[in-house]
Amino acid sequence: MRLLTLFCLIGASLITSCSLLNKDKVGSSTADTTNLQDSIPTEYNLADSALATVDTIVTPQPPKTPLEYMSINEKAMIDEINLLRADPNAYIQYVDQYIQEFNADANFDTAMKRNEMQAVDELVAQLRYQSPLPTLEPNESLHLVAQRHGVDIKEQGVIAHRGSDGSTPLSRIQDSTSLTGAENLVAGGRSIRETVIMLLVDANDRMGRSHRKTLLNPAWKYVACNAVGKVGEQPNTWIQLFAYDDPNDKPIELPIRTKPTETKDEDTDRIESTDSDADNAVMADGDFSYMTAEEKAMIVEINLLRSNPKGYIKYVDEHVRNNQGGFGGFEPLEKAANELKQQLKDLAPLSVLQPHQKLYEVAKAHGLDNQRNNQLEHKGSDGRSSFDRVKDAGLRITINPDGTVPGNENLAAGEASIRGTVLNLLIDHNILSRGHRKALLEPSWAYVACYNIGTIKNLPDFGGDDGEHCWLQFFAPGDGNESNQPRPPATDNSNTEAPGTGDNNTESTSDNTETNNSSTGSNLATGDFSFMTEKEKAMIEEINLMRTNPKGYIPYVDAYVAEMKTMMIGSSRSLEKAAKELKKELNNISTLSRLQPHQKLYQVAKAHGLDNQRHNQLEHTGTDGRSSFDRVKDANLKISIKPDGSVAPNENLAGGESTVRNTVLALLIDDGIPTRGHRKALMEPSWKYVACYNIGTIKNLKDLGGTEDMGHCWVQFFAL
Repeated sequence: MRLLTLFCLIGASLITSCSLLNKDKVGSSTADTTNLQDSIPTEYNLADSALATVDTIVTPQPPKTPLEYMSINEKAMIDEINLLRADPNAYIQYVDQYIQEFNADANFDTAMKRNEMQAVDELVAQLRYQSPLPTLEPNESLHLVAQRHGVDIKEQGVIAHRGSDGSTPLSRIQDSTSLTGAENLVAGGRSIRETVIMLLVDANDRMGRSHRKTLLNPAWKYVACNAVGKVGEQPNTWIQLFAYDDPNDKPIELPIRTKPTETKDEDTDRIESTDSDADNAVMADGDFSYMTAEEKAMIVEINLLRSNPKGYIKYVDEHVRNNQGGFGGFEPLEKAANELKQQLKDLAPLSVLQPHQKLYEVAKAHGLDNQRNNQLEHKGSDGRSSFDRVKDAGLRITINPDGTVPGNENLAAGEASIRGTVLNLLIDHNILSRGHRKALLEPSWAYVACYNIGTIKNLPDFGGDDGEHCWLQFFAPGDGNESNQPRPPATDNSNTEAPGTGDNNTESTSDNTETNNSSTGSNLATGDFSFMTEKEKAMIEEINLMRTNPKGYIPYVDAYVAEMKTMMIGSSRSLEKAAKELKKELNNISTLSRLQPHQKLYQVAKAHGLDNQRHNQLEHTGTDGRSSFDRVKDANLKISIKPDGSVAPNENLAGGESTVRNTVLALLIDDGIPTRGHRKALMEPSWKYVACYNIGTIKNLKDLGGTEDMGHCWVQFFAL
């Protein structure tokens, strides 16, 4: 039985993958090993690569100091991956540099450059709105797994996921550790950074971008990187392993819960029947004539599952019995099913979903679009995502407390029965992130639409064969779930220790803050701000000066550019371009909200500033691994969720400018940052509260090689 299931989820599906620079993918978790094709020009694989070739690997003795089991390059690879994950938006600058060098390389033809550029454009769009991800911890047991496979592929002379003993990445990890995870393979990169970017761009995996998804998956906790060296004719081969603790590798203690009401055993596979004891699982009364009988039955089946998760276990067991040996892949069907059953056993009844006609019309339009274009994809032919489409129905997406957005659309094909389709999505075999399952079991949903696409001709995912029994399931929360939704700025001061009217027009007398005659004056609300220094107050005044009169701030931009040009060595073209772009934006933007100081937010900003200072760094991710989005919750405030589901940047870090105004101007112009993330943070319309902490000097800053100090360092923090 052929089966295809897809899902839409911010993050990435956890799948094993293999990448080679401008080469066809070789090997997979389910395929036999394949010799590499010689398609990379030898001139491009420089002999003097920045990565050392590893000719032999010796299993290290127990380390005397932490991380001694890794080479310098292996530590650097992990640092690079964590640099990407800590601030995906800022990493765009390195991607831009990569594609410029790629396009300038004469070893690549026009078609290869076009393919690479297309993938880069897609990647940059993703990184621009990607929230910071958890920092990964090196794991010695995982490293030994990578190292052993590195020895194996080096001896075989073939870069492949499948070992010479038939093992897969998942089996190797689970046989030797208490973890579960995935693997990236890559060869040909001339530096560590280029190697990571090759995997991120993932130009040759056009369908799945599986290497990118693996690098950006928020579920990972551990990482291991093995520098294999030369394999066959390919230099600089790397193995990257990612993992998290395997919940099936240790006993799970379930809380005691009263036994829920069981459903009867009547079969609901037939469209005409529903479980008589599952009244709560049936749709509400209403005119549902716009749906077919099969589409109604699909909703009934989903609600049968949600209204009595524990009672649905018997159908999971039956499905596994009927499909023994029928599914391949890197994990046993029984393993995924057992994990699901444990989850259903402990899951309280979920909300019963109501059909929504507008949501159905949107789902149907996307289903027909897929059918016309011989595809089964979340992205429509107009380039819009499922998160865009849910807004067309006048509904909202769900935002989790950590700022992530759960998948709100399932696509499926290949299963003839309605129950079989739901069970395939629910078990989610071979999809380590269980994205389809998460969509079906998301607690916040209130509405559902199911569209029966039917047959899609010449489906590429089926090797050009027809895809039969294709379905689209679409979910959305309702008006009763605003706790999970983006909200407008709060209108009360209940969360601030320093309330004020914001109407004080007294002009600033700070030496660091010049006042624009056309502005409304100093915008600090009245109140007790003794927790701040005078310079920190001046910073807030400067930010509010810009926000309350954007057009009047343009002369300061011009003065800053003129000053910088006298100090620059080399071309000022990039600075002038960024400034011109900023001035146009300031000229066209309306007045923004005045920001109020917030004492708790200040305490959080200060704690992070001191953490950076103690550890000789200036990073958004703290040494505890938490992001700025985590920290804003410590202040009992909220992040800003845009209508498209993206999260506005809420923290700026700066250093090097001696005056308050120049610090703000440097962040506003944002020269060298293609995404203009600092500018966006300063000009985000929805902010209500602000905190500015003056770190001062950071000794031996790591970004300066650990030998130079950085003065005049700041944290700016914003929140709703």
